Formats: sequence, C-alpha cells, structure tokens
Amino acid sequence: MSAVPMTSTTPRVTDFLVTAVSQLVGAEVSRDDNIFDIGVESLMLVDLKEQILDEFGVSVKFSDFFTNFEIDSLASLIAERAEDVR
Repeated sequence: MSAVPMTSTTPRVTDFLVTAVSQLVGAEVSRDDNIFDIGVESLMLVDLKEQILDEFGVSVKFSDFFTNFEIDSLASLIAERAEDVR
C-alpha cells in the first residue's frame, strides 16, 4: 500500500467509497477492506471510476485501484487529487 497523505476531504471520500463499494458488491464493507478481497471485479471498477469522477471530478486510473486497494488508501489518493483540482 502506498503512503498517500490524508487531507480534510478524506473522511467524506472514505464515506462515499464505503457506500459505493457496498452497493456494488451487495454487502456491508469497512474502510480498511481490500476491494478485491470483498468481491470488486473489473466491470465494477468501471462503474466506480465513473462515480468517483462524477462526485469529486477526479479521474482514477485502473492501476490506482491495484496500488491503493484498501478503501482508506484509495480515499486518500482521491482526496489528494480532489484538492489539486480546486
């Protein structure tokens, strides 16, 4: 897991991802879950990428999911990029 700094936006992004991923896999997930261990598949990643772009204006590469596979880590990455967009 890569070390991505936490920003003030991170908790909101984390909450968003927990909800979005829970809906995708049809089960409750937590912030420290590995998205692949809980059943996220490639087609789900396409949907998740679109949701992230719509909600935060941040484009996430597929490789980002593989290097930031825990929800917390992915949230930090998205929050950092969202701060850069502002």
